[in-house]
Amino acid sequence: SVWLPVNETSWLRPERIPIVFRSKSYQVASMSILECNKTIVPSMDWTVSKVIIKKDPNSQTGLIEELIEVRINDTIPTYQSSMIDIPPNILDYGLHKLVFKLEIDTGVPGLPLFKKAYTYFNITKSPLVPGIIKGSVSKVTRGWGQTVDLDAKTYSIDPDFPEDKNFNYAWFCRRFVPDTEEWIDI
Repeated sequence: SVWLPVNETSWLRPERIPIVFRSKSYQVASMSILECNKTIVPSMDWTVSKVIIKKDPNSQTGLIEELIEVRINDTIPTYQSSMIDIPPNILDYGLHKLVFKLEIDTGVPGLPLFKKAYTYFNITKSPLVPGIIKGSVSKVTRGWGQTVDLDAKTYSIDPDFPEDKNFNYAWFCRRFVPDTEEWIDI
């Protein structure tokens, strides 16, 4: 038996598919039970595919998935591990399918024995991290005649593309006049 304890095996229910920010890592663990009468070394492998949903009048749902394999072996160890940790900013936005394959050598060439388990997950945009002053200050108070330099281009970050500083900026300011306290003589 091979399975993924936390998984979603249907893209027909998009509200149930896990959402992962592109700037965050994503870990999936697999479980397996092997019952053999001799000691064997299983082969384990992970693959990731981009999922494109297309119309298909021949299917029961009217839709079919097209899988485009994403090459991740260069950056992520995918062999001989029951757990995969996909680092941030590796995959593009959209729906993906993660497949775990466990295979054992049968000793007979051309007769593979394997089992697969899979899950879907959705990579989405991470929220922008705005900054206008060094140190990510959220409030600035200045008196009359004092100035403050605001530099959003230097201090704002898109966690999905940290090197990209080409944002559109909109400034909103408000004047805050605190209520004055009145002293009451008792």
